[in-house]
Amino acid sequence: MMLEDKESMLIEVIDKKEVNEHRKSWGFQKELKQRKE
Repeated sequence: MMLEDKESMLIEVIDKKEVNEHRKSWGFQKELKQRKE
């Protein structure tokens, strides 16, 4: 039980990191497109 909780917590933390990185890169791509136009 404890092990599963720790693992799921770890996965959640990693997911949040991934989402934040994705949002940053997505915003960056958007900026690039706007500057090109």
